[in-house]
Amino acid sequence: MDGITHYVIEQKRGYISFIVSKDLLQKVVSHPSLPESCALGISLVSRNVSDLRHLRRQSFCALLQKFFTKEPKSIFRFPEAKDSPDFSEFDVNYEKIIANLDLLNEAEVRKSVQNFLDFETIESEVPEEFLYYAYNKITTGLFVRYPKFTSGENYLYSKSLMIENIISARTLKEWKAYVLDYILYLLEILKNRQTKYPYITTAVQYIREHYHQNITMATVANYVSMNYTWFSEKFKEQMGVNFNEYLKRFRMEQAKHLLEKGTFRVYEVAEKCGFKDVKHFMKSFRELNGMSAREYGKLYSQEH
Repeated sequence: MDGITHYVIEQKRGYISFIVSKDLLQKVVSHPSLPESCALGISLVSRNVSDLRHLRRQSFCALLQKFFTKEPKSIFRFPEAKDSPDFSEFDVNYEKIIANLDLLNEAEVRKSVQNFLDFETIESEVPEEFLYYAYNKITTGLFVRYPKFTSGENYLYSKSLMIENIISARTLKEWKAYVLDYILYLLEILKNRQTKYPYITTAVQYIREHYHQNITMATVANYVSMNYTWFSEKFKEQMGVNFNEYLKRFRMEQAKHLLEKGTFRVYEVAEKCGFKDVKHFMKSFRELNGMSAREYGKLYSQEH
């Protein structure tokens, strides 16, 4: 955009996020170099640079309005402050997807995905907020949970790119199909890898039910009546990560849910999720999430 001072903060295929002053916004909207196929998502205004993360989210959410607008338009604005949406039901359905993937239950996986992606029945003035929440859960939760499969399988990797590039999807139905295809293909991979070793499924279920306790790989290997070394080797082979890493990530996911609720202190979250050493929990949380547990809870409360 020649003649307009702007600062690019993120650029991906088919999507650019940039900052421009409020005074120049109208010039951007009417700039002749913008193609007709281009859509603009406009955030609220702020003078505080610390709000940059929130403004980026707002502009992205604004763009997602295109999936819920009946009349064609190319300019979408993030609405003024409204009541914070309640995502608790989405959290429940997401956890059901993960649980049924681990337990290889295809019928329940399909049902959970359908419920998780059911935006049409949401009684809200801002359905795009729920879509963004689901999008974020998939791209920063599901993809991270199965990194070996997502990056190592060509079909899964291509689907993950389509899911990430949600702005380029022509319809919401098309994007939801990408998500379902990804999850069902991932399920088949997990099935094929675990058919020979059903005790891995039993072990995963045990972890999910006892993660808050002081369990170790020896505990679980003994529960499924397997040799410690053999179990360690096969668990990593089937799950893509070793036992300790899987347990840590699962505990971290539960910790994030508790932090999002905003009702527990950091040390309480650590205890409830099986971390006996709060300092170790805080260090691990920062390593996995790029911010402290306290910062995560504060950020979530500000965004929602």
